[in-house]
Amino acid sequence: MPIVEPEVLMDGAHTIERCEQVTDAVLEEVFAQLHAANVRLEGIILKPNMVISGKQCPQRATPAQVAAATVRCLKR
Repeated sequence: MPIVEPEVLMDGAHTIERCEQVTDAVLEEVFAQLHAANVRLEGIILKPNMVISGKQCPQRATPAQVAAATVRCLKR
């Protein structure tokens, strides 16, 4: 069973909103490539990153914001 683990790095000063945008784009491309390779999605384990603000971002996201943004990305 393949484990699919796309990752958006926590380094940098990006906001949680930017991380959510990038995570969305990454997941969309990963699943497009899995589909193109005829990977049966019901046979994978998805290990996504948490959607968080960067380590150097002055506006730290709260745990509730992280949870909500991460779940939003996985529902799309």
